[in-house]
This record gives sequence, structure tokens and C-alpha cells, in this order.
Amino acid sequence: MGNAADLVNATRSIKTFGGSPSAAAAVNDAAIAAAFAATSFCYIPEGTYDISAEVVLSGSKRLYGDGAASVLRNNGTTVNVVGVTGQRNQISNLLLQGGNIGLSLRGETQAA
Repeated sequence: MGNAADLVNATRSIKTFGGSPSAAAAVNDAAIAAAFAATSFCYIPEGTYDISAEVVLSGSKRLYGDGAASVLRNNGTTVNVVGVTGQRNQISNLLLQGGNIGLSLRGETQAA
């Protein structure tokens, strides 16, 4: 049995929701979306995960991995790997590869 951190990460893992390094990009896209639908966290374990859609952190979301060995890779050139909008988002211990740009930070507009 793993330690408490391992057990928590397992419930938030892309793998728990059907993603894997060998899966098609669309499968990993759906797994990340499902993780964020179930919780505000998505853990990317070691491996290279191909994606085809931008991972959008829209407020109070955490996307994290195991360091440079956890890779989100978008082989397209028109979509960002990760887009951040809203407040209180966190990205840590991940390597982002490919896409239009790796990380897009978008500010919020506020009513005057």
C-alpha cells in the first residue's frame, strides 16, 4: 500500500480517468477533462501524454506532475498546451511541449 500522497494522487490521476502515455491524444484530452470535472486537480504521473486540445485552467484548478518526467505534449501548432484564465490556478512539476505556445496566460475582464 502506498503512502497518503500516493493514494491522493491516484484519485486525481489522468490514468484514473483513462489516459496514458500510449493513449491517443483525444483519449488523454477526455481524461484530463474528466479529472477536472470530478475534482479541481489533475495529476500527470511520469510519462509523455499527447494531447490535441488546450488544457484550460479556469479558476481554482491545479495541474501537477512529477517534474520533468511528466510531459504534456501537443503536436499541433494552432493550440496551446495549457491556457490559464481566472484566479487561484496552479501548475507545477510538469514539462509542457509543443503547441502554438506552451502556456497562455489570459487576464480576466472586470466590469467598470
